[in-house]
This record gives sequence, structure tokens and C-alpha cells, in this order.
Amino acid sequence: MERTGMQLLSCLRAYCRGESAEHIGGFDWQELYHLAVIHKLLPVVFDTLSRAEGFCGEDAALAAQWKRGARTQAAGQALRTQRMLVVAKELNEADVPYVLIKGILCRQLYQKPDLRPSGDEDLLIPAQAKTRCREIFAGLGLVGGAENDGTVE
Repeated sequence: MERTGMQLLSCLRAYCRGESAEHIGGFDWQELYHLAVIHKLLPVVFDTLSRAEGFCGEDAALAAQWKRGARTQAAGQALRTQRMLVVAKELNEADVPYVLIKGILCRQLYQKPDLRPSGDEDLLIPAQAKTRCREIFAGLGLVGGAENDGTVE
């Protein structure tokens, strides 16, 4: 694994353990930024590194880019979480059985739950509830995916 990938993993380890990441060092800040963005980990990595001495090599513009990007990803995650709670409320009110899988349930594993990376939320819904779910999802403005896989976005 390349150096920046190893640094990303070290940042994640430090975050999970509540440790400082100052010992990692030698960052290519721009490359690490792009890797964290791709993996939707920018808020976690920013939270871990932003307090470290020499963050972004004292480049104020780059530090601002990190801060903006981290806030944007965290805000997007918070919106997706809120949206999932609305979906769950609607399914509950319609008495539609479902199971939340991973994603939103993993929030409790994070010191700061809104920093949790996620591109989607997963629901397991029985086949007999598919039509009713599509109606509920459409009413919420959710767009249907391919008919054969039952996904909505």
C-alpha cells in the first residue's frame, strides 16, 4: 500500500482510539485530502489532523479547503441521516416491516456520529411490501432504481 494510504489508515486508527495523529507526519496534504474525499472520510481525517501542529504545512488556503470539504461531507451525512429517519417514520406509520442494515446503525461506533461515512442507507424489506414501499418512497420524493434490484436513491 502506498504511503498516503497508510497515513489515511493511521489517521483512522488514531481517530478510533481517540489519539493524536501528530506522530504520523510527512503528509502530502493534497494527496491525503483527495484520498479522504474519495473514501468519504474527510470529516474523520480532518477531525483527527486539524489540531495537529503543522496541519497542512501551515498553508492557510489548503487548511481552509480541508475545513470546507469536511464540513460539506459531514453536513451531507447529517442530511442523509435525517432523511433516513423520515423514511423510517413513514414506514412505521404505514406498518411496513423493514430492517435497517449497517449504515445508520453504525453511528454508535463513532465518537462523533455525524462524521460517519456513508453513501447510502440500506433497508431490507419483504417482497410483499415492495409496492407499498415504492409508494411511500415516491411520496417522499425518492427516485426508484432499476426495477429488478428494488433499490431507490
